[in-house]
Amino acid sequence: MPLFGRSKWLKRLYNVIVGRRIMRNASAWIAITPAEISYFESFGIPASRVTVIPNGISQENFPEQDTKAFRYSRGLSDHPIILFMGRLNTIKGPDLLMKAFLSIHRLIPDFHLVFAGPDEGMQTALLEMAKQGGILERVHFLGYVGGDEKSAAYHAASVLVVPSRQEAMSIVALEAGICGTPVIVTDQCGFGEIKSIDPSLEVPASVEGIANGLIYLLTRPGKREEVATFFRKFVSQRYSWDVIIEKYLHLYRGLLNVSGIK
Repeated sequence: MPLFGRSKWLKRLYNVIVGRRIMRNASAWIAITPAEISYFESFGIPASRVTVIPNGISQENFPEQDTKAFRYSRGLSDHPIILFMGRLNTIKGPDLLMKAFLSIHRLIPDFHLVFAGPDEGMQTALLEMAKQGGILERVHFLGYVGGDEKSAAYHAASVLVVPSRQEAMSIVALEAGICGTPVIVTDQCGFGEIKSIDPSLEVPASVEGIANGLIYLLTRPGKREEVATFFRKFVSQRYSWDVIIEKYLHLYRGLLNVSGIK
């Protein structure tokens, strides 16, 4: 629903033609995070009528993988990996992550930065940043990654960073979590619950914020392993589809009862 990025005028036109009518005539409204409720309110839907049901994740889709084979096939070294998973698009913030990595790369000399996702016009500029910063050999672009390779990327990573400038709720954070990979997310990712594990895992959507988050997680002995253990349990207990489906069924039963349908 947010009007952000290159599609904002298309979204605005859609809302004028049909979007607002669909919204007002719905029988129920679902937000995937509490932060989304304000968008419903902007369409005239009272907050009290909005049900929050988050995205779900299936552990079966992310089994353990041979990370050595993945690294070899993608030309990656044995160095620890900072992973970005998503489109190379401004809204996803890959430039923020690149600049953050450039600012602290001497503090974490063993780490390499891996971008996994299709290029939407930013890869050339990101490569130039790496070249100008003298770290070209430590930055890798994999293009689109899916299926078992996606699971292998998460399992191979030391940390996933979600540097988004705006996002409803980060699916890739859940995917990393179910693989036991710790994450750093910005405060624009709709995943504020991660602060219950460690407040330092949610950072401002800025170069400095992301850099500070990486330093915190990667330079403290044992911190990454501690976060990984708690985060995997957290995602499994709160976001597995078995849990999420029950929330949908409860909502649908209520709608059917109101309609008089047995």
